[in-house]
Amino acid sequence: MNTALLQYLVPVKDFYCKVLSDYEFSYGQLVLFLASILIAKIVYEIVYNYYISPLSVIPGPRLCAISKLPVIRQRLGGRMFAWVSSLHKQYGPVVRITPNLISFADRDSVRHILVNNVSMRNVILTKSNNRCVISQPIDNKLAC
Repeated sequence: MNTALLQYLVPVKDFYCKVLSDYEFSYGQLVLFLASILIAKIVYEIVYNYYISPLSVIPGPRLCAISKLPVIRQRLGGRMFAWVSSLHKQYGPVVRITPNLISFADRDSVRHILVNNVSMRNVILTKSNNRCVISQPIDNKLAC
């Protein structure tokens, strides 16, 4: 076994052995315990993102609701914008493309979200070069 890994695992094993002094753990049991905690965390995040999250009601591909891997794959392939455009054609003007990222194809959707947020009531939406630009007025002047 790698000596750096052993140097890391020995203090962890000693800590658990002091806490649970009635039990004896082997390195295999400790690794199994840590792996089970990691798997439980991953399962929790999947269940939370897909079923419990407030964003779970927004349409989009299932894999996009639980992972960032589809976006990473599309970015690496250079097809991100074409892919998001095809998702909007398939799912509508609002699409969930990662567990915490939503894409809007409609300026009115963005306005609706921002106007319902009290802190964003003074935001001005303008269209520039086929992009929706969000700006905050400061002293009756437009600051971008």
